[in-house]
Amino acid sequence: KYICEKQDYLNFKLTGVLCTSGCNVAARWHWDAELACQSKGDRHAGRPVSLLGKIGLLDVLDKWPNECVEMGRVLGRLSNEAVRHLGLTDIIAKLPLEQQQQGIPVAQGGPDAYVGMVGLGCVSPGKLALITGSSHLHLAVVPSPVTSQKGTRRGLKGVWGPYNGAPFLGRSFVEGGQSSTGSVLAWTRRELLSTR
Repeated sequence: KYICEKQDYLNFKLTGVLCTSGCNVAARWHWDAELACQSKGDRHAGRPVSLLGKIGLLDVLDKWPNECVEMGRVLGRLSNEAVRHLGLTDIIAKLPLEQQQQGIPVAQGGPDAYVGMVGLGCVSPGKLALITGSSHLHLAVVPSPVTSQKGTRRGLKGVWGPYNGAPFLGRSFVEGGQSSTGSVLAWTRRELLSTR
């Protein structure tokens, strides 16, 4: 019935709350996360309705999770079922009573590279994060939203984005880089430089 990211499904299993990450939807689903995360009750706010209409996929709108939660915000509490399944019952029982009653908070995450931006302290305009993994990414935080001299929103030549509302609300970022370069380096090392 729903189309969601693996992370959304795991959060649902942990909390019973089906929502999506503002950072994920901005970077991967062409949403305006700023609008989507702040609009309560409007299923289409921030979603790429025009794009979906042009490619004949408007029905996808009703299959995406209704709620969008900003990366780092609490999206729910660990359910009793999840506590039992994860074998945490004894650990939870040792917590102060007030914390047991409030429940264990579960925070919204995001894509690995963008969480890495936070770890590097790259969360304000003018900062650049260089992330290496299976690819090499250059992630820059820019003013939100990026506008032209006429005041209209626009993209930037030569880079992807800006992704509005990501990594957090009130921010935007752009990205560029080389896909698969980390994987190519690992293959080269394994296949050509190994001393087997």
